[in-house]
Amino acid sequence: MPESTAPTSLDALCVDSEELRRIVGANIRSLCKSRGMTTPQMADFAGVNRAHAYNVLASEAAPTTDWLAKVAVVLGVEPFELLREPQ
Repeated sequence: MPESTAPTSLDALCVDSEELRRIVGANIRSLCKSRGMTTPQMADFAGVNRAHAYNVLASEAAPTTDWLAKVAVVLGVEPFELLREPQ
């Protein structure tokens, strides 16, 4: 039987959860700014809680996939784009 090549711990992942939260927050802030949209406007348009939006943007909370999908629609991007390291 072939050996598994899957990571055996979270330490083996390329991006840790803290870094991923930072990337998501930075991407959302950048997209809001480029669209002339404030955080409260983005949250209201997406139908998400403003306080949670501020916490996500500050990397203090982890967004759910549903939350990312709602925000992505408002920002006009695919949800996976919010997870990409800025270019």
